Amino acid sequence: MAENTPVIRRTVTENRPYIVELAESPTSQILVNSNRQLLPAIRDANPVNSDLRIGGLIDINNTQQKIKQLESRLQATEVSNRALIEDVILLQNDLAISLRRSLDTLNEEKSARLILENNYKFQNEAMLQLNGRLKRTEDLLQQDRNAMQSMIMYTRNLEQSLTNAQRDLFVRKEFQAKRLDELKIQIDEIQFSKERLELNANSLIEEIKILKNKVELEAINLNSIGGDLRNKTRRLEDETRQHMEVVRKQQDSMAITENNISALKIQLAHKIEEVKNLNTDVKNKIDSDREDRRLIEQQINSKLYELKSIIEDEKQRHIESTRSLESLKRELYQNLEIERNRINSIVSDVKESALASANDKTEKNKEEFNTKFREIERILQGETESLSKYYQNLKESTEHKIENFKRILEDEILNYRNETKTFSSKTTDSIKKLNEGLTLIELHNEESKRRFEKVINAEISSRKLAEKDIQDKLEGYNDKLTSSNKTLQTTINNLTSRLNEIKDQYVTRKDFESLEKKHVELQSESVQNNLKISTLKESLSNQTIIQEQNTSKLKKHGDLISQIENVRIPLLEDNIHKLPSKDDLANFKIETEEKISEEIVRIIKQNDIQHSEIKKMAEDRLDELNTQLSNFNNKLTQKINNTDKTVKDQIALQNEFQLKTMTTLKDETKKAIQNYDEKNKEDLETLEKKFLSSQQKNELLQITSKEEMMNNIENLKRDVNKKIDDQNLKLKDTKNDNEKELLQIKSKLEKCERNIESIINVSKYIQLKK
Repeated sequence: MAENTPVIRRTVTENRPYIVELAESPTSQILVNSNRQLLPAIRDANPVNSDLRIGGLIDINNTQQKIKQLESRLQATEVSNRALIEDVILLQNDLAISLRRSLDTLNEEKSARLILENNYKFQNEAMLQLNGRLKRTEDLLQQDRNAMQSMIMYTRNLEQSLTNAQRDLFVRKEFQAKRLDELKIQIDEIQFSKERLELNANSLIEEIKILKNKVELEAINLNSIGGDLRNKTRRLEDETRQHMEVVRKQQDSMAITENNISALKIQLAHKIEEVKNLNTDVKNKIDSDREDRRLIEQQINSKLYELKSIIEDEKQRHIESTRSLESLKRELYQNLEIERNRINSIVSDVKESALASANDKTEKNKEEFNTKFREIERILQGETESLSKYYQNLKESTEHKIENFKRILEDEILNYRNETKTFSSKTTDSIKKLNEGLTLIELHNEESKRRFEKVINAEISSRKLAEKDIQDKLEGYNDKLTSSNKTLQTTINNLTSRLNEIKDQYVTRKDFESLEKKHVELQSESVQNNLKISTLKESLSNQTIIQEQNTSKLKKHGDLISQIENVRIPLLEDNIHKLPSKDDLANFKIETEEKISEEIVRIIKQNDIQHSEIKKMAEDRLDELNTQLSNFNNKLTQKINNTDKTVKDQIALQNEFQLKTMTTLKDETKKAIQNYDEKNKEDLETLEKKFLSSQQKNELLQITSKEEMMNNIENLKRDVNKKIDDQNLKLKDTKNDNEKELLQIKSKLEKCERNIESIINVSKYIQLKK
């Protein structure tokens, strides 16, 4: 203020004019040339007119003082105008800073939206990858099933080859009784093993029923969880409706943003309809899944009943086949005894006729023949004993193998039970973890909603207060500016009138021109000030509009957050459904039941095939026995006829003929014995080779099937563990994303609070300046 105050410097020297100077200021610099008035010196004037000149100078000084007072007033008004302009510039700077901050917040929100979109895309890609893996696992399971079927066909072919080899074994008459006894023993063992398998099958069926009950309980729990989630979504919808009603009440008071509110209402209505449609679709899917599960359970029950009926029919068939075999065995024994008696009677008749014809010589021949026949019988007995030992060893080895196979089956069943128990425990743990995570997410969302609502309400109230303060300040500024303009115009009019009065007497043309220029400049400055005031008003109106837009955007963001939460809840439901659900467990159960039923059917078919093969063997053997007996009878009749002819025709040459016949018989018996031994050895070697090859093939098949089963089980375990781990990771990612979003929202709210505080501080500063 000291720099802008006018200072009068008077210099009175000889032969120098009387000069009045003013201190230079931003407004007084314009009047520098006009304020310097050159007056004539006092000493050069005449003494007569000196008094008049002194009086004129006094008047001029008075007018100059008045002009200076006016200038000081003008300078004071300029200072006030400058202060106002500085305040307006500060407000403009604050508005620019708030605009920049709002733009920064908008950019951050855009980046957050992009992050959310990327997260959703990543989740969708992960779900697609999981679906691909599931399809791959299904394809692998189908390949395994096809391989198992091919292995079963291969084993059936091997069994047929073994049965064909067994047909070749049963050739001789002497081993029929022993083999039939062995077959009885084997049938008893097979019945015992079948009973064991039936018991194991019944135990497996009971365990499957227990698993069914557990799966149903888990399904009930999942349905209860789904109901809780639906209730929570309904509560969230009710809360959003209540908030919308509050927002509508607030929006009724705001007449400026009616168009935006109507658009928001339409968008929210569309989104609410979409959410309702999603809920209806989810309900329809759940109902359809329930119906499918019920149909699958009915099919499973029907299949179980069919399997039971098939097993009972096969039991009856087995009993009938055993009875028919026993009847066949009895008939065989009876026929053999009749044929033996007949052969003995024929031999006795032949012996009597030979004894009657040749007494001494026949006795000698008989003794020799008996001795040789005894030797042959001893040899045959030794061979029969060796064969019986060999067959006993084969029996023992087969029994050991059967026991080992049963032990392996029991171990596999136990491992399968343990794996099912571990899998069920893992599923229960994962479901518990998911429930805990859902509860935490719901609590977190509720807290974030409450905080967000509190912050929004506080921001709305603070912005309303700030708008009211700004409007009051603008009105005060407008009143002040109008009053200052009025005072300026009155002062300018007074000055113009005064100047017009004084112009003719004391003011020169140059001074008048300078005063006119000053007046024009003052008018231009007033116009510029009015323009600045109008621009400030426009900027303040734009700022209010921007603030309203920011409030609407914040509301939109709140709605978007609520919508995102409403969308996340069905996504979580989808993740829960994508866990090992009731359908997956039912499918797994169906597969296990199918495998068990296939094994049972395969065993029953094997037993049927064995029984049918035994029947065929017995029939073939009967046919062979009948053919052999007929041949033997023909030979005996031929020999009897030949002996009768020789006795009648060549009694004289009986000794020589007997010698020849004995030699021929010896040679024939030796050849027959040698041929018999060679045939037995070859047959036994071929049978041993076939049996060993079949054993090796069966062992390889068992080993490969076991390895494949173990590999499949391990792959299934790995896939299930991977699915559970992926789901846990997804839940963790969603939790982290939610936490990040909440932190971003908190940071944005803090920035908004800072902006509001800065606006409040500016308003306080303006009030203090007022």
